[in-house]
Amino acid sequence: MPEYATFQGPAGSVLLEIAEGEGAGGGSADLRDVTRVIQDVAIAASSEIERLARDKRPTEFELAFAVRGLPGGQAALVLDPDQAHFRVSMRWNGLVPQVPGPDGLPPRVP
Repeated sequence: MPEYATFQGPAGSVLLEIAEGEGAGGGSADLRDVTRVIQDVAIAASSEIERLARDKRPTEFELAFAVRGLPGGQAALVLDPDQAHFRVSMRWNGLVPQVPGPDGLPPRVP
């Protein structure tokens, strides 16, 4: 029988299936702690692109990865997307902004 961990989301709680034996991690965690890894990966990737000489930067790049929530609010990038709770794919067009906005995300282009 599957086991579940409870994560608090903005509109209520969300249950994520966890591997047998991982345990519930003692109480609930915040879903934002799991999804925050998406922001961290995006910022790290765009920072690395910014480090390239301007004439070496790609005009477009795509990043795809899978995230699995773990008990206690932790998150892991997983190799097997079938074991993930979230599959994320992001594509950037044009130059990547260097300075994050006030929320820590790259500024939005209108």
